[in-house]
Amino acid sequence: MHRRLWLFAGAAFAGLLLVAAAGAMTTVAHDSAASQAAPGATLKAAPFAQAWAHVPRTAAARKAKTVLIFGM
Repeated sequence: MHRRLWLFAGAAFAGLLLVAAAGAMTTVAHDSAASQAAPGATLKAAPFAQAWAHVPRTAAARKAKTVLIFGM
C-alpha cells in the first residue's frame, strides 16, 4: 500500500515538474506598447490567414461550398 502511495506521489510530482518546465520555456514580450506584435507572430498566423483567404465572402457562396463559419 505504501509503495503505491509513493509511486502516485512521485508521478504527481513529476507531472508538476513537467508543467513548470513547460511554463518556463514560453517567451513573453515585455513591451509597453500593447499594439505591437511579437516578432514571430506573423509567421505563426500565416496558416490561418492563408486558409481564411480561401473562404467565400457571401453566405450563398459559403452555402454552395458547404463552409461553416462560427464565432463572433
